[in-house]
Order: sequence, then structure tokens, then C-alpha cells
Amino acid sequence: MSNNLTQSLTLLELLITLIILSIVGLFIGNVEIMVRRDIMASDQRIRLSNDTSYILEHMKKNIGSAIGDINQPPVTIEQVGFPTPLWKRIRVRIDSNLNGLRDPADIEIAYQWFGFIYIYNVRFISNFPAILLGELLSSKINSFNISYNPTNNYVDVSLVACWDPDGNPYACGTSRNPSVTMQSRIYMPSVSTH
Repeated sequence: MSNNLTQSLTLLELLITLIILSIVGLFIGNVEIMVRRDIMASDQRIRLSNDTSYILEHMKKNIGSAIGDINQPPVTIEQVGFPTPLWKRIRVRIDSNLNGLRDPADIEIAYQWFGFIYIYNVRFISNFPAILLGELLSSKINSFNISYNPTNNYVDVSLVACWDPDGNPYACGTSRNPSVTMQSRIYMPSVSTH
């Protein structure tokens, strides 16, 4: 009888050990899944931050070279679609020969945002309207807001980037579809406000 009791305790101990090992294995598996998801979301947020900061720096560099005055504004903002725009564009007259004067040698550039169903992109057009498609800067920008203040001589830009810009199946700003918002005020020193 003593021998049977020893064998049954050993079997019971083995079952308890298997249950404990299963629980530990499930815990480690869940931790790995959560860490992997967090690392992936962090990586996506970093890439979105790089995209938006690249666009803002690109715009600062070029819009900062704008030339014009109150009678010949350096900036034109256009939008198609209301109240939800399909595309927005900011056109800027640039002092390409750096002589400080508005003359025929100056060119017009544009930044154009298009957002519809599955296509969300920002393009830079280096010689508007000669190059209609331009250079793709990002395909992750789902909101592109621009405004021009001629009195104080600046352009405000606000960008919202989302890993999956159409928000399907996960809405922007969730852990499975991270988003980044950045804004900047771009001053135009070569523009006269008088």
C-alpha cells in the first residue's frame, strides 16, 4: 500500500508540474505577443514622425524662399471639395535667382495633398504647373491643413500622419494604427507686407 501511495503522489506531482509549466508557457507567449505589438507600433510611430518632419523641413526650406508683396501675394492656397477636401494645394512664388526682386526668372512651386478612399499622398511640384505629378514625399498623410497670414507674413502647416491613412479596419490613433501630428509656422523673410 505504501508503494501505491508513492506512485500516485508522483503522478499527481507530475500533473501539477505540467499544469504549472503550461501556465508559465502561456504567460511567456502572451508577453512576447504584447512586446512584439508594442515594438511594431513604436517603429510605425517613428517612421510616421520621420515622414512628417521631413515634409515640414522640406516646406520650410522652400517656402522660406518665397518672394512677393501685398499686391502680388507669394502664396496661393487652393482646395477642391467642401467641407471634406479631396485635395489641397499651396503654390508659392520662389526667388530662384536670389536677387531679392520678383521678376520673370522666379518660379512657382507647389505642395499638393490628395486624400480619397485609399490614396493619401503629399507631392512636391518643383516647377508648377510644368510638372503636374511631382515628387512623392509621403503616402501616409491623412490631414494637410495650411493657412497663410499675409499681415504677419507666415504660413501655418499642420500634418496628421497615420500608418493606415484611410483608417480601415482600425481608426487612426489606435494602438494598431498609430498616428502622429506635427505643425509648424514658416516665416517668409523676402516677402514685403507693405
